[in-house]
Amino acid sequence: MKERLNYIDWLKGIAIITVVMGHVTAFDFLSLTDSSKSFVNRFIVSLQMPLFIFLSGLVVNYKFESVIASSKKLLYKAWILLVPVILLGVPYALWRGFTIYEFIINPTKYGYWYLITLFELYVVYYVVFSYNFLHDTKYEDFMKGCIIWILLKGFAHININNEDILNAFQFTQLVVYWPFFFVAAFINRYKLQDQLFLNNNIFTISLLIFGGLFIYKEYSSIDNLVMYLLQFAGIFCIIYLIYKIKDKNNVILNKLCHIGRSSLDIYILHYFFIHVAYMKIIGNYFLKYPNFIIETIVTLAYSIVIVYCSLYTGKLLRESKLISKILFNK
Repeated sequence: MKERLNYIDWLKGIAIITVVMGHVTAFDFLSLTDSSKSFVNRFIVSLQMPLFIFLSGLVVNYKFESVIASSKKLLYKAWILLVPVILLGVPYALWRGFTIYEFIINPTKYGYWYLITLFELYVVYYVVFSYNFLHDTKYEDFMKGCIIWILLKGFAHININNEDILNAFQFTQLVVYWPFFFVAAFINRYKLQDQLFLNNNIFTISLLIFGGLFIYKEYSSIDNLVMYLLQFAGIFCIIYLIYKIKDKNNVILNKLCHIGRSSLDIYILHYFFIHVAYMKIIGNYFLKYPNFIIETIVTLAYSIVIVYCSLYTGKLLRESKLISKILFNK
């Protein structure tokens, strides 16, 4: 069994809490169209999903064994990532008043896009790097990842008029998030964690870049490449702060570890809890009387309640051997 890394679970705990916070501000406190008016939402969404994807790449298994073994791993990934989309994502969409066709062509799958995109990232990575990955140099591997990104972007551009097809297969998200997944997998493959995540100079530069670009973004628009720079800088800042204490242990870190190890359950179930209570009054209040600190505290507290509701609902479902086997392949 693969050894779990506590700092990865801590980071996953942070990531899933920020995901829930972003969805609370976008779907509960406010509407999706109004959420960009919230500073908390703007701050969170700039990092939440890139960090989540990056962490998935950071633990990807890069050792090629055989075609059969790799196929089995992909089938396992397909089960745990795609089955929840069908068994929970589709009912959620129907519950919210959408049709199955609307669910299929919706670019976000009403929140469940992440699971499909993550599976596609695994597929591309396994197919491209399985055979020659262990024989290439760092430079060749990095260039290969860049070429794959260019090819994916080219395919998306050629089929830009086939928007429903691109949305159905989450191709746009695949293109957007490939750099985060690949860079993380590259770091893991060549064991660059200590070299990059403990480097205070990299942290300082990343902090300055993230702070400067985020402030600039508040007052002006930035292009996609600059946004990547902002997001990577933010990711390296967060990981540096957690990685340097990876040998520590306290109550808060234990709670984050517990949440991080249940991040899949929380992700697939938290949408159902977001719509339980009507909380627009809170969002409207903070739009009228902006206060970043209080809004962050309120959003965090409410999100943690949803996180634990989702976590323990997942545990309840896993108590059933049949449900656990069908939904989680456990």
